[in-house]
Order: sequence, then structure tokens, then C-alpha cells
Amino acid sequence: MITAGIWSVGTYLPPIIRKNDYWPEEIVAGWRARQQRNLTRSAGDDDGALDPGAMTIIKHMMRFKADPFEGVEERRIMPDDMRSSDMEMVAAKDAMERAGVAPGDVDMLLCQTTTPDWLHVPTACRLHHELGLKWSCHTLQTDGMCNAFMQQLIMADAMIRTGQIKIAVIVQACAMNRFLRQEDQFSAWFGDGATAVVVGPVAEGQGILSVKHATEGSVYGGCVTGVPGKRWYDDGRTVIYLDNPRGARDQFLRIGDTARPLMDAALEAAGYAHDQVDVLACHQASAWLPPAVQEHTGLTKARRVDTFRWAASLSGANLPLVMAAAQRDSQLRDGDLLAMYSGAAGMTASAMLLRWGR
Repeated sequence: MITAGIWSVGTYLPPIIRKNDYWPEEIVAGWRARQQRNLTRSAGDDDGALDPGAMTIIKHMMRFKADPFEGVEERRIMPDDMRSSDMEMVAAKDAMERAGVAPGDVDMLLCQTTTPDWLHVPTACRLHHELGLKWSCHTLQTDGMCNAFMQQLIMADAMIRTGQIKIAVIVQACAMNRFLRQEDQFSAWFGDGATAVVVGPVAEGQGILSVKHATEGSVYGGCVTGVPGKRWYDDGRTVIYLDNPRGARDQFLRIGDTARPLMDAALEAAGYAHDQVDVLACHQASAWLPPAVQEHTGLTKARRVDTFRWAASLSGANLPLVMAAAQRDSQLRDGDLLAMYSGAAGMTASAMLLRWGR
């Protein structure tokens, strides 16, 4: 049977570095006071009704109770004249060069971005053209937000395993700062950037071993992008805002609690125990989420590399950026058993086991 795996990871982070002093102290003071109230309520009012994963999340959140930036120190920002597709192009070229893949070799291109150049026109088509990919390359714009990468990866995997394609390039980009308002606390938690991954056949025993998914539509909404009080297509500026603050909080807690059953199921399907996992790559929604997920899933022996402190959250590009950083730091090596976990607004979540190496 053909097995699909990751051949290479490409990255691009834009040149502008935004540090925490970008936000005026009077705004930060308001965040700090509100955060204290919210954490006190979370830790005291309803702990008895929370699931173990949510309790673990709150415990790790409390480590940052005095830090309104919640662990991030700097993030990268696109210049005004840059588009998401510009970042995607650089990341895709980087990944293809690292894999030694020529444009004519690519059979499938999947692209996901938080901020497309236009609505209803896939940025994937621009990449297809400017990368010089062949006419018959299957090109598709995907969704999935923070969980986009693993959803793209299983699509490529299915096409490779069934022999319909040989090589896919999957691209993820985040340009959330186009929608953020300086006065909102979560404006500090996002950066801009893009990643790309080349997926292709790998040796027996390598590549994707198992994957499990979950959907919890009861927490749909929460933190959304649109025109406050209107439809997103009505008059007014489109911004990120909390349509349902409690719902947004519940999503975070559900994402944490979902990690254990999904990871347990992925490990069982692949035939591995928790202490056999070498590396954990976790979604970087905050500085406290990866250690909370690691504790709750029982993967305490795994190495973990985080990027939130210096890149903030890059939505669907988080996991590839973590893998690239782990490779750079020699924390992710050929033969390692890699566990991945991510969750996204909506809510969807995924856990995957993968044997690293081509």
C-alpha cells in the first residue's frame, strides 16, 4: 500500500516585527483588569461543572494571570502593500526547493488563508499560475481556519494512497491583522505568516499512521469576523470581534478537553502507547494551550517546540511552523513518532500520528 508523508516544510514570516509596546499602556491596563475578573470567575464559579481537560486549561491559563499578552512577546506583520498570496508564494517555493520538486511534478495544490486577496476568487489559482504548475494540477481553495493543515493533509493523503496523484503542495496563510482592532486584547495574539508542505509517497513505516477528527457545532460562533451588529456583507468595516464572549471561552475549554479522547483514539488506531511519542506539535492559540494539551493527553515524555512567544498564532499555519522550528532546533528528526493536535473555531479538532521522514 502507498503511504503518504511530509517531504518538506516551507515558511515565510513578513519583515515587520511588532512588539508588545505597540499597545498603549492605558489599553493594556484595561485588558489586565478584565483578565483578572475573567480568570477569577473561571477558577472559582463553575470548576465543579468543568471536564478534566477544561480544568487543565484553566490551571495553565492561571500561569499567565498577570500577563495580558498571555506569553507572546512579538509577532510578524505584513506591510500594507503585501497580500496573503504574496506570503503563500514564498512559502510554497521554499517547500518545493527543499523537497527538490519541480513545478511539473506537482499534481495537487491546496491553499487556505484567513484573508484571501478577494472573495470568491481562489488565491490558489494565482499560486498555480506563478509557480508554473502544470495545467492538469488539481487546484483547490480550502477552509478549516486553525485546523486547516491536518484537514488538507488528509485530503492529499487520500489522493496519494488511491493513486490519483503522487505529489501535493498544501499551503496555509494567516493575515488576521487586517481585521484586528488595537483596543481588543486578542489583537495581541495573532501574527502574519505563511507555510507550505510538500506531501508525497514515503517509505514503508513512515508517513501518516492514523488520524482522528471531532466536530462540536454547539459552540459555533463566539469569536467571529464580520461587521458588528450586522451581516458581514453589510455596510461597515469587517473586524474580528466577540459575538458571544462566553461561547468563545467555551470553545477554548472544549478544544482542550477534546484533545485526550482524540489522541487516545489516534494512538490506539496506530498501535502505539503514549510514552512512545517522541514529539508533540500542538496548535499555538496561546502560550498555555500546548502545555495544557501535553499534560491532558498524557504525552509528558514527548519533546515539544512552541512558536507562540515569537510568532503569535498563525491560525492554520501554526503546526507547519512548529515542525519547521523543531527541525531547525534538531528536536524533530527522521524516524521520530510525531503527534499533532489542533482545534479551530466552529468547532473542529484533529489528532494525528505520523512517522517523520521521507
